Amino acid sequence: MRTRIVGKFIVCVLIFWVVGCVIIPISIRKRLNRWFFEVHAPTQTGITTLRRLQNFWALRSESKLKLMTYCRDLARENAFLKLKILEQAEQVRHCQQILRLNKLPSSEKFQYLVARVCRRCVDTWAQYLVIDRGVGDGIQIGQGVICSQGIVGRIAEVYVNSSTVELVSSPKFRLLVHFEDKKEPLLLQGTYNPPFSPKRAHLLNLKGLCPEPRKIVTTSLGQQFPANIFVGQLTKVTRKKDWIGKVQLGDYLMWLEEVSVLIPVVPES
Repeated sequence: MRTRIVGKFIVCVLIFWVVGCVIIPISIRKRLNRWFFEVHAPTQTGITTLRRLQNFWALRSESKLKLMTYCRDLARENAFLKLKILEQAEQVRHCQQILRLNKLPSSEKFQYLVARVCRRCVDTWAQYLVIDRGVGDGIQIGQGVICSQGIVGRIAEVYVNSSTVELVSSPKFRLLVHFEDKKEPLLLQGTYNPPFSPKRAHLLNLKGLCPEPRKIVTTSLGQQFPANIFVGQLTKVTRKKDWIGKVQLGDYLMWLEEVSVLIPVVPES
């Protein structure tokens, strides 16, 4: 008897869900999906906090001598990085002074906002990241995302305290790129990638065979990424109706922990 009641309840829920998907307007469904994501966002961002606590207690279990060695090496690295920052700041001031003297516009087009990866989904159909930065940090849909190794993707959805990054390997992702040694713009499009496999993309509007391998970098034509950022490596060129190149993307897409969001700099009037 209980089994029949449970079975009828499941059938009723499925019927209600199907009817709701047909009757409910798309705008309301989008709001419900957004609300559902916002409700679950704290559990996703909490993962990074748990990782920090795990690392903290892992270090607490180490011996004092080993911790002192870690602190010494970290202090040396911090001192080296501080010196590099001071040198770079001096160079930036010098360049800005030259630009002002010659009445030229500033070359700074982006600010870099560091974000931690809370969730990673790189299966066949959904290829995205969830980061712990949102509307309050100045993030907007369409902004580019990079890391120290190369391009990562583009902001697809923005919430209060988190955002979704569409990876460069996603089938919906398109970007203007060019070869490192040639400035002619080409179109890069993501493709379907099997889980746990190297990520690939397609290079369209090729005019013929190209020597392989060739390095592919970004172009500043789309005004979403700086020029000459690594995208991938052309590995093969085939021809069906048109010439299509197969691009091997960076392996870093599988293990990223931190990324940088490119926020455009508004020029001063």
